[in-house]
Amino acid sequence: VNVFISIHFFFLKLGSMLCPPGKEFNVTLSSYFPDRSFENVENGMSDIKRNKLQTLQDFVDGRTEYVTAAMDSSLQLPYGTKVCVPWLNKHYNKDILFEIRDSCSDLTGAGYSRLDVCVRTEEDSYDLAVNRRATLIFREN
Repeated sequence: VNVFISIHFFFLKLGSMLCPPGKEFNVTLSSYFPDRSFENVENGMSDIKRNKLQTLQDFVDGRTEYVTAAMDSSLQLPYGTKVCVPWLNKHYNKDILFEIRDSCSDLTGAGYSRLDVCVRTEEDSYDLAVNRRATLIFREN
């Protein structure tokens, strides 16, 4: 009985780290952080619609409802497109909601091969968890 309960609990925890079904891409994760030293939108404190950048660390701490992410603007993804990264869900043991709300010139031509994740500080931007290859899933809901 204890083995069954342990296995059942393991799969319940695992299920919370998986992403809902959707179109999958292999991407290179990279990171960026809000920078007060820039006046322009591309490198500053706000996304492409001048809304405040929401960081991964703030999401993990329960301070925001999503994480700002950036992709190639030539993809013409709708503002707020929801995506999921199973690796980061597993790493943080949390279902992380990323929304594509940003872009930058460094992403031009990257297509679906790169996702930039907004992190809190420059120090956070060096974390290997957000600088690696991973699977990206576009959420259908």
